[in-house]
Amino acid sequence: MAQGYHWAEYRWQIKTFDEVEQAKEKTPYIKSYSPAYKPVTIVMHSQGNAPGVGFALGVMKYANEQGWEQIPLNMIFLGVHQPKNLWGEEYEKFINAKVKHYIADSDFWDTISNFEKTAFMVGNKYIKGAVILKQYLSNKEDRDIYKYLNGISELFSPKHHKLRNKRGIYEHLQAITSFSALQKRSVQFTFSNDRPDITCRDGDIPGIDSACRPKRDTTLYSVEYFKDKAPEEYTTKQGKEVIAMENGGHLAIPAYAVIQRLKAVKDKTKKDGVRIDSDWASYKSIALDWGNAMSTYRKQKKEYERLTKQKLSFLDFIVPGRYLARKSTQLYTKLRINYWFRKVIYHYARIQIADLYAHFSPVEFINNKKILKISKDFNDGLGNDTIWERIKKTGEQKFYRVEYHENPIEAAKMTEEAKREKAKEEVEGKLKDLLIRAC
Repeated sequence: MAQGYHWAEYRWQIKTFDEVEQAKEKTPYIKSYSPAYKPVTIVMHSQGNAPGVGFALGVMKYANEQGWEQIPLNMIFLGVHQPKNLWGEEYEKFINAKVKHYIADSDFWDTISNFEKTAFMVGNKYIKGAVILKQYLSNKEDRDIYKYLNGISELFSPKHHKLRNKRGIYEHLQAITSFSALQKRSVQFTFSNDRPDITCRDGDIPGIDSACRPKRDTTLYSVEYFKDKAPEEYTTKQGKEVIAMENGGHLAIPAYAVIQRLKAVKDKTKKDGVRIDSDWASYKSIALDWGNAMSTYRKQKKEYERLTKQKLSFLDFIVPGRYLARKSTQLYTKLRINYWFRKVIYHYARIQIADLYAHFSPVEFINNKKILKISKDFNDGLGNDTIWERIKKTGEQKFYRVEYHENPIEAAKMTEEAKREKAKEEVEGKLKDLLIRAC
C-alpha cells in the first residue's frame, strides 16, 4: 500500500480536486490533471498479485486525500498464486494426497544418511550402508531424481505447514476494504495447469472474471490420478478429460491448459532478433507418461505385497536388493517395481516443469499468437488469438480505456489534437460509469 501511495504522490501528477474545480472554467486544459484523464492500470503476476492489490489501495488512498471521490482503475491478475485460504480439512487432504499418494514429500537425504551410517550383515561379513548405496546411486540422473524430491519435501512436511494459508487474497481484501469496487474493474488469467508444487495455485480468485476459462476450476491439482473413478463433476462441470489407464486407475487432465511449451531463442535472421520454438506440442502426452507409470507401479507393488505378505519400505525403493540373493526372483520383482517407482518420480518432475511453464507463460507470451492455437478449448467467444486479446475481450465492459480507433494502424496515424478530442469525448461520456470509489 505504501508503494502505491508513494508512486501516486511522486509520479501520477494529478492535481487536487479543488485546484481543478477552481481553474477549469478559465483553463480547461487543467482537467487533464484529474484522475479521469490519467487512468491507472496494474498488471500483476504470481505472488505479485497480493502487493499489486496493496499498490491499488495506496493509489486510491492518495486520490481520496486529494479530494477525488472516484478514480479510473484497471487490474489484471496473471498466474494467481494463493488466492484463497487453504486450511483445515481441505489442507489436510491436500497434504495427505501429496505425501501418501503422489510421493512428493519424502526426505530422501535423511533416509540415505542414516542408511550410510549403518552396517549390514552380507554373507558372513558386515558391509557399511555407504558401500551398498553407492552401486544404486552411481549415476547423475538417479541422484538428481532424489535431489528434486528432497528439494520440495519441506513444502509438504506436516512439521512446517508451509502451504497452510488461513486467509488468501480474497478473504484478506474482504476484511480490509470494499472488494466489490475492485472486482468490478478486474480480470484474471491463469492457465488451469498452473499448479506446480512450488507455486501451489489454489484456484482463481472468486468473483473476478476469468479471461482463461468461463468457469472457475476450484481443484488444487493440474493432472490428477485416481485409483478408482474421478469425480463426476470433473467432466460435467469442469470439462476435464478423464482417461482410463491400462493397468488400472484414471487420469484427469484439465481443460484450458497451456498445451505446447514455447521458448524464445536469439536469431539474427529475424526482424526482432528472436525466434519462437516449441519444446513440446502436447501437455497430454506428458500427463499420460506419468499416469501410466503411476498405474503400473501401483499394480506391481500391490501384487508383490499380496504374494509375499510383506510391505515394501522406503529403503526398498532406494536399495531394492539389500537383503536378497543377487539372482532371486524376489530381487528381480523388487527391481522391476523400483524401475516404475523411478519412472513415477521422473514423469512427476516433468509435469512440474510443464506446470511451472504455465505459471510464467502469461507474462512472457501474453502477445504471442501461437500459445493458444493448439488447444480447442480456446475456440470460444473470447477467441484464441492471444492472451492479451482474451483479457481485453473479457474486460471490454469494465476496463477504463480510451479506444482511439478500432484499427490500430489508423489510431497510430491520429494527430495529438485528434487524440485529445477523442479522449475528452470518452472521458466525459461513457467512461464516467467506469470510475470506482477512491476509498
